[in-house]
Amino acid sequence: MKRNTYIDFLAYYGIGSAHPGGFTLTKQLLAQLPFKYGANVLEIGCGTGKTAAYMTREFGYKVTAVDMGWA
Repeated sequence: MKRNTYIDFLAYYGIGSAHPGGFTLTKQLLAQLPFKYGANVLEIGCGTGKTAAYMTREFGYKVTAVDMGWA
């Protein structure tokens, strides 16, 4: 029997990100970063990848996003 993961839970309920402050806080923090358009960014613990996709789309960052996968 497969055990549901945190990511499974988020997907089931259609939640793109779930952390303190929500995605609104994430966007506010990203807007204050001193990186230039097209900067290389490493996101560790990317979860669903929503923040990585946002950084690529809005700031042109070249994002490498990794998360631990549970097999």
